[in-house]
Amino acid sequence: MATAAAVHEPDTPEKLAAALAEASRARQSTLISGAGTKLEWGSAGGQVNRIIKTSRLNRIVAHRHGDLTATIQAGALLVTVNRQLAVRGQWLPIDTAFDDATIGGIVATNDSGPLRHRFGTPRDLLIGVTLALTDGRIIKAGGHVVKNVAGYDLGRMMSGSFGTLAAIVDATFKLLPVPAASRTVVAQFGDAAALAQAVARLTDTDLEPLAFDIHVIVPRGEYWLLIRFATSPAATEAQVTAARSLLSAASSGVVSVADEDRLWRDHSQDIWKPAGAVVRLSWLPASLERVLSVVQHVAAATGASPATSAIIAARKPAAGANRLVG
Repeated sequence: MATAAAVHEPDTPEKLAAALAEASRARQSTLISGAGTKLEWGSAGGQVNRIIKTSRLNRIVAHRHGDLTATIQAGALLVTVNRQLAVRGQWLPIDTAFDDATIGGIVATNDSGPLRHRFGTPRDLLIGVTLALTDGRIIKAGGHVVKNVAGYDLGRMMSGSFGTLAAIVDATFKLLPVPAASRTVVAQFGDAAALAQAVARLTDTDLEPLAFDIHVIVPRGEYWLLIRFATSPAATEAQVTAARSLLSAASSGVVSVADEDRLWRDHSQDIWKPAGAVVRLSWLPASLERVLSVVQHVAAATGASPATSAIIAARKPAAGANRLVG
């Protein structure tokens, strides 16, 4: 990225809108940034005249704990937000591979991780948004309650827009209570066919995992399935027992409580650590074995060393599933 001529860090929505208006009048190429964790996503490259950072807009504007909603400024870190919401026993069920990811950046890229299996992407949890436009106006869309019909759904339009339409000032989300218990089952398989068969068995049950991922390292012949359950202690243990019984032919175990968060954090971040391209693909869960066969073929034909990390998207089966393949 080219060196910017100026960096602005407004500390109020009005100053953010004014900075955008000033850049527009001067016909300056402008980049809106939070913590800068995903600047290369969707970037067209070229000269940048001005960077407008949202890092000083970092507060929870309102936590309506009785309604399970919160309005959060764009520059707030997701990890900090969830730490503050947890005081009331609530959380924003979004995850990301980037520790410093901000609310604005997550919405702008519609960034998501393993929790997408249960809760969807950020756009599915977004119920309201405040935007700063390039003419200096500040506009609002949506509302502060889960069920509302207040205006156009601009929040969904902003999700995945990569900062090209407006600057996100704040966003309002629906929240959930923090689960009372959480356990993760990890199973290893000898080949892609066995992994795909296990996935098919599990998706054809009434089990309700919080996250349901695979992790495949083709050169090493490693095929892993990670399933996380989180609800009441009794229900969590019952689902863990049921899942393990369906995986009886595989080498499976239950991750300790102390290691669980680290396991999922490492799983989300591992795909970004090696050098090389990261490609996002989609397919139906039933096509998993065929897709893994294609990945193996690509590895054999090119000499590449692909690793595959996938979310088994069971919330809306007709829509398929999003994958990260590196």
